[in-house]
Amino acid sequence: MRRELKVGETLREQKAIVSIDNLSFRYASSRRYALKNVNLEIYEGEFILLMGPSGCGKTTLIRCINGLIPHFYSGEYSGKVRVFGVDVQESSPEKLSEKVGTVFQNPENQLFCLSVRRELAFGLENRLLPPPKIKQIVEETLEKFRMKHIADKAPYELSGGEQQKVAIASILVMRPKLLLLDEPTSNLDPISAVEVISFLKELSSEGISILISEHRSWLLAPIVDRVIIMDNGHIVLDGSPEEVFYNDKALGIGIEIPPVVEFVKTLSRKIRLPKNWRPLKVHELSEIAKYVSPIKCDSLPQSPPIKAEGKTILDVKDVWFKYEGGDYALKGVSMKIFKGDRVAIMGSNGAGKTTLIRAIMNLVKIEKGSIVFNEKIDLTKLPTSKIARFIGVCFQNPDHQIFSETVFDEVAFLLRNLRYPENVVRQRVKRILTMLDLDKYAESSPFMLSEGERKRVALASILVGDPDILILDEPTLGQDRFQKERLKRLLEQLTLQGKTIIVTTHDIEFSLSFFKRIILMSNGKVIADGSPLEIFTNENVLRSANLIKPDVVKIRELLKDIGIGTPLHLSPRDLALEIISTKGA
Repeated sequence: MRRELKVGETLREQKAIVSIDNLSFRYASSRRYALKNVNLEIYEGEFILLMGPSGCGKTTLIRCINGLIPHFYSGEYSGKVRVFGVDVQESSPEKLSEKVGTVFQNPENQLFCLSVRRELAFGLENRLLPPPKIKQIVEETLEKFRMKHIADKAPYELSGGEQQKVAIASILVMRPKLLLLDEPTSNLDPISAVEVISFLKELSSEGISILISEHRSWLLAPIVDRVIIMDNGHIVLDGSPEEVFYNDKALGIGIEIPPVVEFVKTLSRKIRLPKNWRPLKVHELSEIAKYVSPIKCDSLPQSPPIKAEGKTILDVKDVWFKYEGGDYALKGVSMKIFKGDRVAIMGSNGAGKTTLIRAIMNLVKIEKGSIVFNEKIDLTKLPTSKIARFIGVCFQNPDHQIFSETVFDEVAFLLRNLRYPENVVRQRVKRILTMLDLDKYAESSPFMLSEGERKRVALASILVGDPDILILDEPTLGQDRFQKERLKRLLEQLTLQGKTIIVTTHDIEFSLSFFKRIILMSNGKVIADGSPLEIFTNENVLRSANLIKPDVVKIRELLKDIGIGTPLHLSPRDLALEIISTKGA
């Protein structure tokens, strides 16, 4: 539910707490403007979703509001930004932070205490709250975010998703008047993401203003007051969720529109639907029975079972591992990966997914079990440098893999290190950069790119080595819809060439639309292995893995309940096309 207003009240009748006039900004190290003539007002109590393609200027806009631009990031700056009546250029970020809280994209950038409990208490202590009050707030927050089991752990010991939850909680305990969040749920499993958004909804109902940059439109569309879409440094759409998401321009920009919207918009191309019917929630689709005739459920195909095919390229058997001083992160993990497989490994934050990757690469020494490549090579006995010649890994945080001064040099590093001729290096690097839409940044510093763009740079630096197995840890983080489609096409090309793709991800829509096989992990164990349809229609399994039933599956079930069949396809567009093709309308 969006925040209820009093009779006759509108948010925009109030005074703007953020006022931006003709703002333009270009980073000192870049030739292009990140923001161009931006005009924007944010009002007290508004809950705003900020969306746009990767690199469109969302993070830069947030930095301009919290004062990091121009005080920390230098460059060419023009225009005015006023926050709570104060000109940002005349106030320090420290002073602004008394009213403006920011959750950054990379949690490691704002975690520095020795335990999660201390991290949550730090800001409250700086505000000189009484110790009993600090303890009360910290304990309530640990409970609300389900973090009591990690309260005394150091942030560096946590998974990326757990770090993200701590970073969010450390800002939310401060109860700022304006909260800025830069893709705060990107590292979180779906259940944790829903919990964070539910807490934000509570804050919004209390009158706190929220601006959240996020790709997960399905999560926020039903509850935000306003959606702002950016593209190429400009604000191109600004309105209610219904106005923005049902605007044809939104899809053309490349943002992720909610599955319900994509389903209705696809259906409306062939079926006459009321123009003012713009549902955002699955249950609102029950109205569709008025416009679509029943379709026999048994007339539609069912999901074929997964068959073990081909040569086993990676065999993980009964693997156990625990970090020093901790519990077991892997508990008897076993799985067979076949040559040419496309496998998604999913599960809650801290389930053991990233640890499994580290074990495969021999970055951690397993206590028990075996990991065999190509039916003969024992990976536990090889140094990581040799394993990397046939297994390429792109980890969750791109900044752990990036170190060169330019994007071109970053991608070329591996080939140059292996003494490839420079003409071959240049040819292969240019091809990979073009594939990943990075050619325009070839001479730019990778550190000045957005998180999503840096993810693609890290991926390019692995792909250029032509590995047999490609392992990607959360590859869609920070990627817009166009970039995800580009990634799918690239991975499809690689599987056609006989490459094997293994991905760890929380991105349910990406998993549904691309992978043939899903492996679920929970608490260090494999708990399920099957097709997307088998996995995402099994509520007990989903609950065990801290996942939720995706909207597209809920749509599928609703259609069945109202007699419109159960299409095989697990994308909103294909569901609608299936209905159209049966001529049941």
